[in-house]
Amino acid sequence: MLNTLIASLDKTEKRYIKLNVSKQSNPKHLILFDFIEKHPRCDKNDIRIYFKKIEKKLNLETDKEILYRFILKKLTHLKYNFSTKSYIRNLLNQAEILFSKDLYKHAAKIVLKAKRIAYSIEDSVLCYSAYELERLINIKMLSQKDFKIYEKNMRIESKKILEALQIQNTHYIQFNRLTNLLKKDQSLTSELINHFKQYDKIAPYRNFNLNKTTNNILMYYSYNAYKAFYTYNFERLFIWSKKYIDYHEKHIKQKDQIHHNYITMIHTFILSCSELNKSLAFKKALVKVERMAIAQKYPANLLRNIIESVIIFYGTNKKYTEGMNILIEHEATFKLQESKFSALEFSMVSLNIAQFYFEAKSYEQSIEWLNIIFKQKTKDISKYILANTHVLNVMAHFELGNNSYTENLLIRSIPFLKTNRFYVNEVDLCFQYIRNYLDNNKKVNKATLEKLQGVQLSPEKIHLNLIGWLEEKI
Repeated sequence: MLNTLIASLDKTEKRYIKLNVSKQSNPKHLILFDFIEKHPRCDKNDIRIYFKKIEKKLNLETDKEILYRFILKKLTHLKYNFSTKSYIRNLLNQAEILFSKDLYKHAAKIVLKAKRIAYSIEDSVLCYSAYELERLINIKMLSQKDFKIYEKNMRIESKKILEALQIQNTHYIQFNRLTNLLKKDQSLTSELINHFKQYDKIAPYRNFNLNKTTNNILMYYSYNAYKAFYTYNFERLFIWSKKYIDYHEKHIKQKDQIHHNYITMIHTFILSCSELNKSLAFKKALVKVERMAIAQKYPANLLRNIIESVIIFYGTNKKYTEGMNILIEHEATFKLQESKFSALEFSMVSLNIAQFYFEAKSYEQSIEWLNIIFKQKTKDISKYILANTHVLNVMAHFELGNNSYTENLLIRSIPFLKTNRFYVNEVDLCFQYIRNYLDNNKKVNKATLEKLQGVQLSPEKIHLNLIGWLEEKI
């Protein structure tokens, strides 16, 4: 967990953490941080050996936990210091202090500044807090006559803020219920359909003039993209994800474009381009992600997004030659940036690349990526990835005509698959076909084809399209 957290830090965060560790924590924690930063795949033994070598005492589990909590605390502090909302709260706190010391004019200036910023970021809660404090200040500052005029004007404004706040809260609650349901169940259930209907009733555009905020409009666009995705309506997915991207780019500052929701929406947009075969729109979206990746010095999430986008689009539309040319451009960078990924994530992306090359009938390149997975430490990779890697490795060597080696691979792979309960129906049929082919040196009879018709698939175990491959062979 600590290794993954340190690997995910950007340069600014690392500099801030190191500075605070050296000032506020035990010196050995800085040594531990530096070692894990340089060796992100290190395990407990590697750390113990290193500390023994430099003759420093270390209570490994305790010190790792202390460092982990310290990093989280400082990351929270860093985010808090640079947050616009925190800045507004600090201004309001300053205004309260000045108000308590009867410095009303100074307090009024600060509250006005806080209120303007709160309006600019469209935060109803902070707007209302600023209004309440401003009202208290004006009670003390203004004459009774002037205060009545002020309160009459502000009553209309506060009513609008409260109504907007009420709608926003209802909107957030329903949106969060919907997203939690989507995380829990990926299928289109009656409960999910009911939530879609409920959300439609309170969507922000029903009260557009009252609640036209950037956050609500983006949530509305993302909601419609969600709905299109889970109802397999790729035309609408294309429209709503594009609306989200365009609006985000126009209204959110450039520095914030690395935001997770923005990246997710580009990925769903690319998925719709793949299903609709919109080549030009896909290439434009890919260029956006590539530019962000270069600007951010290739963070793991963007690099993965680029590779998976290429695989999805060119794999779905069977444009393997063009896809391979683009994939090759990013492979070297992916390998160089391996330390930014967890072993599990790196292996999953490598398996997707290997599968793409296999489908493109470029079996040698597929095997090259499968070997990269096999070189990872087994304990860091899920059994699911290893099982799919074993199966694809057998098939790739079989396609290359490495008959004796394929036979050896079958002997080694089957026990692993059976022990870990991945030797499912489609794997059994696939391996039977390969065995029969190797024994007879010719294609098997139609009996295997008949078995394919009623076979029950297990996509949660094996995500490779083994049945499609067998049907093509037979």
